[in-house]
Amino acid sequence: MKKAKKKGKSYSQGWFERQSRRFMSVLLCSSMLSTSVANTAAFAAATSEGGDERQEFSLEKEDLRQAIRDAAKKGKTVKEDAFTFSGDEAETYEGLFEEGNLYELHPDFEKKNDRLTLKMYARLEDEDDMDQYTISGNEEIIFLMTNSSSKERTGRILVDGRASAWMTVAPFGEVKKQVGLETEEAVPVEIENEVKEPESAVPAGSEDITEEDTALEDDVKEQENASDAGNNQIKEESEAADDKKDLSEPDSENENEKADMDASETDTSDANTSDADTSGADTSDADTSDSENDSAQDEDSVQVSRSAHFSMFLTSAAMASPSDAKEENENDENEKNKAIVGDEAEEDNFERILGDSYETVGIKNASAAAFVTSAMELGLTDVAVLSAVEVEEIPHWQISKSKKATNLDENFESQVTLSLPSAEEKLENDIVFVLDKSTSVQLENEALEMLKELQAQAKENGAKVKVGVVIFNKEAHKSDFMDLETQYDAIEAAIRENISSGTNLSAGILAGKKMLDEDTQVAAGRKSLVLLSDGITYIFGEKPTAVAWGFENDGSEHSWAGPDHWSLKYGNNEALSKNEWNERLGTIKAQMDNQGDEFDHSYEQGELKPCTPPDEGKKYANSVDKALYLSYETYLEAAKEQYHCYAMPIGSSAGESYPWGPSFVKYLADGKTVSFEDIKNDILYAVDRDSTVEDYMGWVKDDYNFDLKSIDRLTVGGRELSKWEDGNTVYFGNEDVNVAQYRFKVEYDPSDKEGGEHFVWTMNEAVKNNEPVQLTYTVKLVNPKNNPGESYGRYDEDGSEEYDGLYTNQKAVLHPVGSDQEKGKTEVFSKPTVSYTIPGGELPTIPEGGTSKSKTAEQLDENFKSQVALSLPSAEEQLVSDVVLVLDKSTSMGLKEKALEMLQNLKKEVQEKGAKVKVGVVLFNKEAHTDGFMDLETQYEAIEAAICREIKSGTNLHAGILAGKSMLDQDTGVADERKTLVVVSDGITYMFNENPTAVAWGFMADSPKHFAGPDNWNSKYGNNQAPADWNAWLTGIEARLSEQKDTHDYPYGTEPDVSLITPVEEAGKYVNSIDKALYLSYEAYAQAASEGYHCYAMPITPLGTASNYEWGMSFMRYLANGKQVSFDSIKNDILYAVDKGSVVKDYMGYVKEDYNFDFDHLDQLTVGGKALSMYQEGNTWYFGDGEPGPQNYRFKVVYDAGNKAETEMFTWYIEEPVSNFAPVQLTYTVKLINPKTADGTYGKYDRDGSQHYEGLYTNQEAVLYPVDSRGNEYRSEEFAKPTVSYVVEHGTPEPGPDPTPTPNPDNNGGGSHGGHGGGSSSGSKKSSTTTASGPAAQPTEPVTPVVPEPQPVVPAEGLPKTGDTDQMDVPMALLAIGMMAAAYVLMTGRKKTEE
Repeated sequence: MKKAKKKGKSYSQGWFERQSRRFMSVLLCSSMLSTSVANTAAFAAATSEGGDERQEFSLEKEDLRQAIRDAAKKGKTVKEDAFTFSGDEAETYEGLFEEGNLYELHPDFEKKNDRLTLKMYARLEDEDDMDQYTISGNEEIIFLMTNSSSKERTGRILVDGRASAWMTVAPFGEVKKQVGLETEEAVPVEIENEVKEPESAVPAGSEDITEEDTALEDDVKEQENASDAGNNQIKEESEAADDKKDLSEPDSENENEKADMDASETDTSDANTSDADTSGADTSDADTSDSENDSAQDEDSVQVSRSAHFSMFLTSAAMASPSDAKEENENDENEKNKAIVGDEAEEDNFERILGDSYETVGIKNASAAAFVTSAMELGLTDVAVLSAVEVEEIPHWQISKSKKATNLDENFESQVTLSLPSAEEKLENDIVFVLDKSTSVQLENEALEMLKELQAQAKENGAKVKVGVVIFNKEAHKSDFMDLETQYDAIEAAIRENISSGTNLSAGILAGKKMLDEDTQVAAGRKSLVLLSDGITYIFGEKPTAVAWGFENDGSEHSWAGPDHWSLKYGNNEALSKNEWNERLGTIKAQMDNQGDEFDHSYEQGELKPCTPPDEGKKYANSVDKALYLSYETYLEAAKEQYHCYAMPIGSSAGESYPWGPSFVKYLADGKTVSFEDIKNDILYAVDRDSTVEDYMGWVKDDYNFDLKSIDRLTVGGRELSKWEDGNTVYFGNEDVNVAQYRFKVEYDPSDKEGGEHFVWTMNEAVKNNEPVQLTYTVKLVNPKNNPGESYGRYDEDGSEEYDGLYTNQKAVLHPVGSDQEKGKTEVFSKPTVSYTIPGGELPTIPEGGTSKSKTAEQLDENFKSQVALSLPSAEEQLVSDVVLVLDKSTSMGLKEKALEMLQNLKKEVQEKGAKVKVGVVLFNKEAHTDGFMDLETQYEAIEAAICREIKSGTNLHAGILAGKSMLDQDTGVADERKTLVVVSDGITYMFNENPTAVAWGFMADSPKHFAGPDNWNSKYGNNQAPADWNAWLTGIEARLSEQKDTHDYPYGTEPDVSLITPVEEAGKYVNSIDKALYLSYEAYAQAASEGYHCYAMPITPLGTASNYEWGMSFMRYLANGKQVSFDSIKNDILYAVDKGSVVKDYMGYVKEDYNFDFDHLDQLTVGGKALSMYQEGNTWYFGDGEPGPQNYRFKVVYDAGNKAETEMFTWYIEEPVSNFAPVQLTYTVKLINPKTADGTYGKYDRDGSQHYEGLYTNQEAVLYPVDSRGNEYRSEEFAKPTVSYVVEHGTPEPGPDPTPTPNPDNNGGGSHGGHGGGSSSGSKKSSTTTASGPAAQPTEPVTPVVPEPQPVVPAEGLPKTGDTDQMDVPMALLAIGMMAAAYVLMTGRKKTEE
């Protein structure tokens, strides 16, 4: 292309201008990038979000509630002919929108995008004063989502964090197919990937807009047009082409519709301010005048009953579509219109809003779908009318029962016992009668007759029954507990006592429950509360109390308390159903919570003042309300204690006048009619004849399997019944028990001997509460594990701990039959668990050596900063290690060679690192032999000679371990974490102590013997196998040794005095030489480990007949915690503190409302004193050689700002082994961001945390998660916690501005505030000086940490901090440069245009 010739400018001038403009453009872009990253990110997020086809509408409950009140106050309903629906669902929607008093709502709401538009309606109840409309909860709320696009859209409603199901609104084209229309229609241009500010579809003040203004379809289109006008379109080409085609080729019908809509539209520049916001009317009404519409409104607004669709919603929680009743032969096209509900709804963390989702319908040239719910479901109800408080159902008591299992024995067997009632309960019962003053003589006689029968039963079986009596009028009058057997006359007199005046039901129940609560000697399941009342109560509290509830009656105002409160508030005295009581009590509870005790007064006859407003009585709980609710609440609490609670309505003339009273007592009884005969049987019997128990044997696939081994016995009241077996059925009864006459039977079903194996225990007689029935049987674990040293399961005898597995039984279920022959609810027995250990078990008391590590912090400098260093291993330790080898005389030459190979490798490492390793060798036979420590680098030959020395005669493992530990103990110049004890032995030991000692243990062989040797084990235990549980075995030996002491000890190799020899016939009661040698060896080894030494036990396989002594090798595995150890792994442990994969998590110092340390920057990371290169990428730092990065690093630190308080932390990832001889040290700086300004000393300085002061901690905690050289993850370990300090000193006494702390290091810590961050304050606002205290009280120069090169790096997040303006200079400068560049570009561009 030929270029146009420019006038008046040389080429060089043009080039210079072009380059200048380019340079300025670069500056402009740079400044924009540096100052607008957040906006760019927001833009990117918004544009990416624009492609989402889903739409959410988020509303607040309070906004919805106010919108309902506003609509009711305005009083204009939606006209019944305001909508024109099309499609298969048209009739359904016409019924939904034409029925009842429907009002449009205009709450503010937020929306994610403009994929759908939303309209809201409410069907309100008729009230006399709609200006003060009260939301009852029965209102129907309709959310109508409209889709004007050619695509399927999905939306849902969010109300205060709760969500409806997702609903799909099909495009209008799909609806048109249903009514035989053309498939093409005019569709507004969609805006893809547009950036929008959240907006409300309905603006404030739009409640003044009514249905006469415009139609719903116009409003939808107007909103979409407004969105189109106000935003840039980012459109994919293919989609744009499709939309263009739809717009350019509309059918004639759509053209006409569009013309109608255009004629009726108002200003479309802003959808949120359009007057056409609320209408649902057909556009054919657009020409009607306002006055005509108003009159039409008055004529057409008639009261209609609630929607049938909504009634269905109220009776079912399922979110089913109203059109589900249609036949299921709809074609695939119609299936597309269905809303996403139920299981198809997207799983998320929102609580669901229940309601009905309707299928898609057509509205003119748009489509819509409705979601319908209730005001109650949305929580919009006014608390004075209906409460969201849920009333708890009164529980039925559980039948007393128990299940126990013994722990597994050596044969992996456990004995299990089922008990009815529980075997643990004492044979005692408490019965408390709570009697209304109105109780009839007839009922009193029935109660006394029941007690006589119980008295006879108690005498027969030796049980004890105590009876208490509470009679209530306006107060409760209670007796003490009386013994039924000896104090019957006193009980009768208490029941027959006559009192009058008032009815305080809650006081009666309270007193009865209190009596039962205070008797802690009787099981809850053996306590009974029997309530007799007509329920007509209007007083409450231990001290009679009433509500001063104002009401109007016969034209005057009153506030006295009485039973007529009920009809005065609710309009009648009718009885209520269970559901009605639940709702009524829930409402009462909410009103009680709302009004508190403000209107409560001591009860007295006459008017109570001050009282609630008489004209607002329905909004307040009155005396009857509160008395009933508190009675229910106390009765509920008694039932939840598992007391047997009975409520018996009594007949009275008052009960006939106030049916709600007896109805309430029946509600407490769960609608059941109870007699004294029923109560007596419940007290006497746990379950009746034909009750069964199904018990399934324990089994988990691929884990464990218990088989039933035997049905052992059944006892009744402690007496064992006779047993008769017939195949897989066992019968229990009297001596002549058989198939035809038995009292109990157990039918066994082996099934597959796995998950289905079970038995059924059937009762052929009633089980008495005072004669417990116990069935005992044995199960066997048929597939125990065989990993040496491993423990399985946790023992829980009765299942009370609720451990997980090994369950002796999968489940045991009781199917009870009551004394009334009614089947009760099934109940589950507890599930005991058992445990076992394979020989060679773990020794919990032997700790593993910790990892050498340290943490130090420098004192705060003048900027309140401290430099912190994490070190692995500890930076304070000398690079010296001790290794002691304790070798059994039986150690093979092969093992010795491996030990020497390990030492040769160590020698090379220490030579390279300039470290030092000292080696000690202990050889033991009957004594321990050692030559002291030798330097590995200079005395290797001497070490080799010591290891290869040959000795014989005896095995004193205890002496060897003692000698090795003693060597380590005495070398105080080496840190404990750098000391290693390696014990190599076959464990076959039979002497002990530094000077060989044995026990004069008498035993029988072919004749009485008393020598010490490895065969002592078999002589005592009958075999050479190891104990099943070394922990239990050692515990037993320890107990016997505490009694036996050294009484029978003698020097090994000599003949003991006869008086020392233990009795041969009691050999099993005494500790022999092997027992004591093993126990003392374990004790010495455990003590070495507890010192922090790295201890290793290596079992060696004995030669010849010695291999028969299995207990020896097993004991060594036990010391090793079941872990296999090699010299190679020991070498790595000596060489390396931790291995690759270890992690450190470090949390910055913070105490709420006291102090807060922020991470300031990373300084450096050194290995063996040499700093590694550092590379930062965001909040991640990489350390390594050369140029480290994400693909090439040795260590990594990731910073997490969290909330810049307690969760601010970093994680240090270790990606290579850390050598004990080349410590790794990570150094970083923290800053105290909120130093105190009041006069005082804060904190105490402790550089390395060794003093264990409390606060000011530079860090909350630093935790190492170590991985060893074998890749094993070990328990986490905490670093020490250094503390820092500073001092605040006042300057001039004059009041001044808020003080600015400036450190002055002039104190060594301590002071009136101890180690805490807080301090005292004089209360005056003086200019103050803050000083950082040092380790010695003399510095005059501020403590300034050495900051290594490169300069400190600052984390990308969280910095700079609030108020730190220094950090803002660079971006502000860039912004200024950018603005200058923009001006330059603009000016040169304008000049160019002019030219």
